[in-house]
Amino acid sequence: DTVFIFSSNGGQVSIDSTGATKICTGASVKLVTVGGPFVSYLWNNGGAGPSIFASQAGSYFVIAKDSLGCMDTSNVISITTTGPPAVQAFPDTTIQMGDSVTLYSDLNLGSTAIDSFFWSPFVSISCTNCPNPRVAPVGSQYYELAVYSGGCEVSASVLIQVILPDNFYI
Repeated sequence: DTVFIFSSNGGQVSIDSTGATKICTGASVKLVTVGGPFVSYLWNNGGAGPSIFASQAGSYFVIAKDSLGCMDTSNVISITTTGPPAVQAFPDTTIQMGDSVTLYSDLNLGSTAIDSFFWSPFVSISCTNCPNPRVAPVGSQYYELAVYSGGCEVSASVLIQVILPDNFYI
């Protein structure tokens, strides 16, 4: 009998990101395999292709298998998330025409963790860059608060509804 023994060095797999590994909350980065050829992939988050989109903070690696059944485990890439926490603006309220209301946020907008913020639009508002502007719209109006931190943005909006006076004609 003749026995043929094959020896394979196997391919070496590594992973690389197609962008920064520090991402804004809610964003994702594509992780791709390099090396091969491989016939199957198993990522530590359950993915099964040659690439995945990572949107959660954590460490990622892949185990790749070639056509001879040889397996290799990749390097580890750590993904971190950054940015301001979720923000809420309030109050959603109803006012009489000519009245005003102060807008608030659940974030400390003066915190050093916040790079900048602004309220918009510039319609019947006391200031766009103060934490608690006073608004007196002449009609129902949405106001949006945009908060920036670490290159990321979150926003929230508030609806101020205005009750118009009754008009009587004689």
